[in-house]
Amino acid sequence: MYIDEMVFLLVCQIRLICMNNKKMTTAAEIVFFDDEKGLQRCLSSIQAYIDLIIMIDGKFKQFEYDHDLSMDNSRRVVGSFPNAVYYCYPNLTEIEKRNKYFEIAGSIDIDFLLVIDSKNQITLGKGT
Repeated sequence: MYIDEMVFLLVCQIRLICMNNKKMTTAAEIVFFDDEKGLQRCLSSIQAYIDLIIMIDGKFKQFEYDHDLSMDNSRRVVGSFPNAVYYCYPNLTEIEKRNKYFEIAGSIDIDFLLVIDSKNQITLGKGT
């Protein structure tokens, strides 16, 4: 799935307008679990446009797995992006997990938060 190019360009425009008065801090939030390939594509597509990427690893509470945190190379992928920060919150509901990134973003004064799944990516100028 691709994020709508127009929505993302609008965010970039807002950021430029706001930067005339002050630096607008942007962050992206990605909740993931065992998705190293999706993470690589997703992070590569947003890193140049986002100041901070909040990465939350861990299975959702309602899913039955034999492990709570990603066992593939997801954490290594996160570590390869300098503006990505890894957090682990396993065994939470989707709502609880999503509230975690709002808490994190609020504690570090984020002006704009992009919520994106690891299976998504931004494709500027390529159409859908």
